[in-house]
Amino acid sequence: MKHTVKPQSKRGRPGDEPLPPAAIERLTRKLERRFGRQLHAANTAVEDQTKRWVETIPTASIEIKLRADAPVEERARWLLGFAFQDPNSLSEGDRLNLREALENFITPPGVSGTRILAAGVSLLPEEKIHEIQQWLRTGLAGLATQKRWSFKAATSVTLGLSPYGLRDFTSPAGTIPTAEAFRFRIFQVLRDAGPRFRLCSECQRPFIAGKGQEYCSTRCSQAVRTRKFRAKAKKSDRLPEQPPEQRQGGR
Repeated sequence: MKHTVKPQSKRGRPGDEPLPPAAIERLTRKLERRFGRQLHAANTAVEDQTKRWVETIPTASIEIKLRADAPVEERARWLLGFAFQDPNSLSEGDRLNLREALENFITPPGVSGTRILAAGVSLLPEEKIHEIQQWLRTGLAGLATQKRWSFKAATSVTLGLSPYGLRDFTSPAGTIPTAEAFRFRIFQVLRDAGPRFRLCSECQRPFIAGKGQEYCSTRCSQAVRTRKFRAKAKKSDRLPEQPPEQRQGGR
């Protein structure tokens, strides 16, 4: 039995025809408006979250010092505290401690770094420290509101041959404390401490959680307990004089 194959139409299927230029222009404008609104909403959410965090800075308990041999979770906790540090409230001694802590954060454990204070020239001047602090805070706000933070950190990979074999001279490897090295180290530390990274259920501030920890601080956990206590007391039409006692830790 012979089968006759019908030749395909040169017109093709419906919808295969190219859109006219006017239709392409309308579609492009529509997509630009849509993504523009989404981008504006995302930026507004980041700005609002940053402002709320800044308002809590005076009440935040922040550790300035960081040990050179600190493990990754301790480094991550210091980093998140640094994001909310108020530089105007620091004494001269605290400023020196902060510079040393920045160097210790940038330099990986076991690596001998270039001393910022002993080098004679500041590789991280005061204005640069403020700049990377604001950049860090904005990035964390993006994580809190958009669940994502994308940034670029340049890395130059170099291998050097010595009498003892190959050595890694990758920059930033942590031996030169610069703003670029700081950004690169942020990625490494937050990545490694990722399983412990949380947002506080009360203030949405990021923190490195201990076992079963829900809140970033005692202040936030106490605020939640007090609010629940008052709501329960109001419901029963009786309000005792004192809320429940403050417990230790941000549980």
